[in-house]
Amino acid sequence: MTLSDALDVVRASPDFRLLTRIPETLARPAPDDGPTGFALIADTETTGMDRQRDKVIEIGLLLVRYHKASGLLLEAVDSYSALEDPGEPLNDIVKTVTGLSDEHLAGQHIDDARVMKIAEKADLVIAHNASFDRPFMERRWPVFKDKAFACSINEIDWMAAGYASAKLEMLALKSGVFYDSHRALNDCWALLYILALDIGGPGNSAFRQLLEQARQPSWLISIQVRFDDKDRLKAIGGFQWMDGGTPPFPAKSWLRRCRDGAERDEVLERIRNEVFRGDAFDCQVGRVTAMRRYSLDQSGLSLTPLRCGGE
Repeated sequence: MTLSDALDVVRASPDFRLLTRIPETLARPAPDDGPTGFALIADTETTGMDRQRDKVIEIGLLLVRYHKASGLLLEAVDSYSALEDPGEPLNDIVKTVTGLSDEHLAGQHIDDARVMKIAEKADLVIAHNASFDRPFMERRWPVFKDKAFACSINEIDWMAAGYASAKLEMLALKSGVFYDSHRALNDCWALLYILALDIGGPGNSAFRQLLEQARQPSWLISIQVRFDDKDRLKAIGGFQWMDGGTPPFPAKSWLRRCRDGAERDEVLERIRNEVFRGDAFDCQVGRVTAMRRYSLDQSGLSLTPLRCGGE
């Protein structure tokens, strides 16, 4: 029996599932008309979760050309991957998650000029959990402060597409592929493969959905409630406590991010009914575009006072 014959037997059996390694290549012909753009798929590995103090120890960048009108991913045109010695020992959690050790990083250094040169070409940066990666990237490479960002976790409705989990490894397994995870460039190639899949029918790729969502504004809700009401607010889900206050958000307030205007209105209605028992309440709302979405720097954002449920 040849290898091909054996694989056919596995495919035909309901008791086994065949996984294929994700290819690290992409080349498709472009449509005859319309402009193309460049999306940069980015991933970082870090010394921890503190976006203000922890350090980047690995970066992966994958620059991809795409057709703007159709959202068709066309070709990978550049890539970069590098490790960096943080100057301190890694903790055991980071070693386990990344597979990196102090020995791997010793003497290694990321080429900042190379990172910025690739980033400058991109009109959109994509990360699988952009709220984590963008702050690290902005702090290290200021070029990312002026880039539009999209998050492939938050800006694609994976549940509606039949995926129970938005974790990259689970998306890959569900799609019948595998890769060596939690290394930056490997994660980038895996995300590219997943984004190219048609998850909403022919011609409706995950990337097309991401691109359409990234072009739309998202919304922030900032609200202050009495201590006795906080548990009802938290039960709605998705609220972050802003204890010290980060401009423009007031101290001692709760912050909720909403994907679009429809979700904003739904959350506001739930607050009115479930927290204030149908009474009117005051809050502040802010409109956010992809240029500032997921950034720690919200200095350019303005919040507008809103009376919900009033006459």
